[in-house]
Amino acid sequence: MTGAADADAARERASQARLAERGYEDVAGLLRALHGDEHQGVRAEAAFLLGRLGDDARAALGGDARAGLAGGDDDARAGLAGGDDARAGLAAAARDDGAARVRVEAALALGRLGDPAAALPILRAEVEGAFFADAPIRAARALALLGDASGWPRIEAALASDQPAERMEAVASLSAFVPLAGATIDPVAALHRASGDPEPVIANDARAALEHL
Repeated sequence: MTGAADADAARERASQARLAERGYEDVAGLLRALHGDEHQGVRAEAAFLLGRLGDDARAALGGDARAGLAGGDDDARAGLAGGDDARAGLAAAARDDGAARVRVEAALALGRLGDPAAALPILRAEVEGAFFADAPIRAARALALLGDASGWPRIEAALASDQPAERMEAVASLSAFVPLAGATIDPVAALHRASGDPEPVIANDARAALEHL
């Protein structure tokens, strides 16, 4: 796994546990969370888990459903068929949710479910959002995960920020750009530079990311 894939796998496990505690345990439940929960963090995590339907058929359903899928369980396969409902729900959230974080997560999930033509324009627009008020760094990372490096300048700007929170978020996004590295995009060099950040937490995050590449 790449560093980005490792992070997403760990996040999936944690998100499943948190949302299960709220009663959101299958595709229908995740869609309820995406469109009905008052907390934007919950809506964002629901979008993320719905997007995991597209990663090697890893449904955001739980271990029993995954085992059932491998064994030919009809109920498990019916759960995966909820992908059509997931795409429709994600498209609406990516377009209409009032929180930039949720729009970004929903657009990324939509791309992972096989609709990059719908996802990429939304994410490119979100990259232009304001730091803190919006989610431009998340959008840049999401674009990279879908194979689009156009958010790299926003990552560079965040790495040069005098705000530690912006630098920290940018460092966390760099591993997503490793497969897109080229003459003008060098996430590994950026991580090496960040390993000398005056903020110890950021420097440690950069060193940890380098170890996982």
